[in-house]
Amino acid sequence: MQFNHLRFLPTLLFLLVCSFFAAAQNLRIDVGFTAGGSMLFHNTRFQETSLNAQYEIIQEVKRRDGETYAWEDFESDFGLNQQFMQPRFGFTAHVTYKDWPVVAIAEALSSPSGYTKMTYAGTVGFGKTFFNWDTSMNFSFLAGYKYVLDEGFGSNTIINSVRDDFMRERLSTFFNPTNPLGRKLGNLLVVRGGVGKVFGWEQEWSAGVDVYGELDLLEKSVRFSRMTNVGAMLWLRYRL
Repeated sequence: MQFNHLRFLPTLLFLLVCSFFAAAQNLRIDVGFTAGGSMLFHNTRFQETSLNAQYEIIQEVKRRDGETYAWEDFESDFGLNQQFMQPRFGFTAHVTYKDWPVVAIAEALSSPSGYTKMTYAGTVGFGKTFFNWDTSMNFSFLAGYKYVLDEGFGSNTIINSVRDDFMRERLSTFFNPTNPLGRKLGNLLVVRGGVGKVFGWEQEWSAGVDVYGELDLLEKSVRFSRMTNVGAMLWLRYRL
């Protein structure tokens, strides 16, 4: 007698749908808005970037005037920095399952290289939220891996590294090379901790503050400049 596998297909689909809804009931999804600031430690070798072309133009002009102009003079005139601060803001979604110590986060935030550009990221890590005795206040921590696409990393990183306001304004009007620091994708080690408070009729709202650090794990042979940054963010979330 020939065995008919197809007759079991409706039963299998039914079991899969039931499993999906059973798992979904145990998912917690919090979406919200966040705003704060961060400091980027990019460690760029400026002379190896397209900024060197600007230096050579100035150097040639100085040479025609009978002056010498070294790279150190260029760094001083432009006030080149290896780190700088930027405001951050955007939207996040946090997903947890039951009481498991695993957290997934999706982010669409302004870039640490320039608040006019966006960063899109996904984080997966080990984390937990601990509530106090009346369940209104909570403390949280997370350690994990973050994959990020930073649209601001590159030209904005270089421009915002210029401390001199006049020079930075001049540079921003024409300086826009393609990927001057290499790939805009990053692999980061993330550590964060925070404190928050839940409120609302059904405790569906929460607000608080997080501090974090992100270490760039990408090999320097692939991209020497770093996406390493630290920051603090205020947040407001709603439980779906």
